[in-house]
Amino acid sequence: MEHFISDLHIDDENILTYEHRPFANLKEMEDTIIRNWNNKVEEDDTIYLLGDVGNPFILNKLKGHIVLVCGNHDNYEYLKNLYPSLEISKYPIMVNGLWLSHEPITFMPKECPYLNIHGHLHSLIYGTEDRTWKGGNRYFNVSVERINYTPISLTEIGNILEYHPI
Repeated sequence: MEHFISDLHIDDENILTYEHRPFANLKEMEDTIIRNWNNKVEEDDTIYLLGDVGNPFILNKLKGHIVLVCGNHDNYEYLKNLYPSLEISKYPIMVNGLWLSHEPITFMPKECPYLNIHGHLHSLIYGTEDRTWKGGNRYFNVSVERINYTPISLTEIGNILEYHPI
């Protein structure tokens, strides 16, 4: 199974204030993210982490085959040196007709056959007012604030957007 998540910001004290995260402290936030991730993701699942990890040592505590697309707060060279066997990209990637990026890819009109799964916006959303695929929306934000600090599967995203590719 494939899952998606973004913007963990582990060990970033400011994120608690800036994004009004519902945690008393960083330890509670980290413990919640680890617990939610490991309760949902199986060892043989692929999880696309779409940037802004924060403290990268958290990756040692998380289940699944992690594919990391770097965000604006990630250091690609440092991460590649720290995790040489991990799939890491500093640029958006396309996987099975999905554009996976840290920041939303602009502009994807409703005629575009691709879905852009992204992060970066935290609690904000991007795309058309009609949040469905038929309504022209081609974006889905997987920042932790939007997905209850829990990885989300492609099936769940599809159900929310009414997006069901063949």
